[in-house]
Amino acid sequence: MIKLFNKNKILFFLIISIILVFIISLILYFTVDKKYILDINNRIISYIKNTSSVKFNLKSLYKNLFNNISYNFIIWFLGVSIIGIFFLLFLFYLNCFVSLFEIISLFSYYKFSNILFTITYSLYNIVNLVIITIIYYYAITYSIILFKYLFLKKDYSIQVITRRYLKILIFLLIYSFIQSIIDIYLFPNLIRFIIT
Repeated sequence: MIKLFNKNKILFFLIISIILVFIISLILYFTVDKKYILDINNRIISYIKNTSSVKFNLKSLYKNLFNNISYNFIIWFLGVSIIGIFFLLFLFYLNCFVSLFEIISLFSYYKFSNILFTITYSLYNIVNLVIITIIYYYAITYSIILFKYLFLKKDYSIQVITRRYLKILIFLLIYSFIQSIIDIYLFPNLIRFIIT
């Protein structure tokens, strides 16, 4: 495992970043105004209620699919940009913080009163966070390779690497569709089942 991390410093950096963001989220949770925590919990609860009560429809699916494709494409496109790595890191930290802070707030609010719902919602966020981390990993890696190839004249087989990165875009399109189906249909039904 240590050898794997040594060979892949970017992945190691992202994992350490998630741990640090989690620690920061915990510290902020115990230091920020409780009204702010309550607002977050109310927003999550409101989202869950609205999601579980709304029936599946194509309009919601298209809207969610458009948002997912747009977000994932932006991440992918930033990987092609030379200066994109700075925006990628910012978005990565922001995404991690929002997801982890929501999980911490939800566990604190419900405690053991609705543990099944809390675990389900948290696991869903964690799975999304893992997949997003992988996407960011490839985008940041390609951005660094492109920078070294153009400015440091490193000897990379850039055409082969670019073709592989284009395959990531295809994966993102497929993932966006699957994610939209889960967001609009599967997850709401699961929550509805748990709540009722």
